[in-house]
Amino acid sequence: MNKRLLFLNYLIWKPEDPGFSQKFEQLSRFFSGCILHLGNDQEVSAGKFRFCSTRYRPNVVLRQLAYLFHCLRKARKNKPFDVIISYDPLICGLAGVLVKQLMGAKLVLEVNTDHFWTMADGGHNTKKTIIELIKTLCMRLSFSFADGVKFINTPLAEKYSPKFNLAKKQIPIATFFSFIATDAFQKTGPNSDGHILFVGHPFNIKGVDVLIKAFNRISPDYPEVKLKIIGHCEDRGPYEQLADNNVNISFHKGMFFQDIVTEFEGCRFFVLPSRTESMGRVLVEAMACGKPVIGSRVGGIPEMIEENETGLLFESENDEELADKMRVLLDDPALEKRLSDAGYERAKKEFSPEKYAQTYYRFLESLFV
Repeated sequence: MNKRLLFLNYLIWKPEDPGFSQKFEQLSRFFSGCILHLGNDQEVSAGKFRFCSTRYRPNVVLRQLAYLFHCLRKARKNKPFDVIISYDPLICGLAGVLVKQLMGAKLVLEVNTDHFWTMADGGHNTKKTIIELIKTLCMRLSFSFADGVKFINTPLAEKYSPKFNLAKKQIPIATFFSFIATDAFQKTGPNSDGHILFVGHPFNIKGVDVLIKAFNRISPDYPEVKLKIIGHCEDRGPYEQLADNNVNISFHKGMFFQDIVTEFEGCRFFVLPSRTESMGRVLVEAMACGKPVIGSRVGGIPEMIEENETGLLFESENDEELADKMRVLLDDPALEKRLSDAGYERAKKEFSPEKYAQTYYRFLESLFV
């Protein structure tokens, strides 16, 4: 299957990061093509693929229009393509519909997050209602032109398939993980002197407040254990206030891939307390370092973690249960080691770059049967 693919992504600042470059180097075993995205007006190659970006604009309307124009212009210049793959069914999906009309290629939509999820206490108002209506209309249009859909987790597939009548379209639908550069991490195993680690943003969706509450519960009993929180946050004030001057809690700005690898390799175990989560890529990255992991029981996380086999799970929002899970790991080095080894094996076998490329190949191949 020697096909040319056109990936329509949104924002990619550093295509050379392994999470992007290795993905397309792997896919080059089967395909060639281009990736169109927002970024720094640069062009970078990865295997048989070429990243082509247009400048990110702060104004949201100008940004969307510039992105659509960029996709149409570059697609015309670099055609032909056999398959267009849109990262989401919203702005990338609309761009995919336009490009499909331009060149007649097949269109695949990826659903990598729940675009309808809102905070439980977020309330409803006219603005939110209008935004949800616009999202629904955009997705109905995108899905109506799709020739295939790839979901990142089973709950999303079960939610979106009936909502957008995907079964009636009788198109190929697949559910599998997003690319993870597991080869970029080395197994260091549990580090009894290491810190508990969190990486992610935005803090409210990722449940950083839940993690801080849980850590404050156990901190008096484990005065030597530290919690390191890494990620972009526009206003850390409420979280620092919640930390209540606990000297064992530290906050750090977001990092690019090459810096974050060391953080994973040096921690004791990793916690992802999200309120919603499509997959939990960071969990697999931690597992690829042989680190025990704890995650909330939401979205795609239970598909990444098998309870008491490759990690531990807790109910989202339940900081008391999360504290208990952290105590379990801190008190049981044998369990830490067992979860570490099992998680590492699963990360390397089930979420390897090679398996991702092969799975994507089989999925795209089904479009032409």
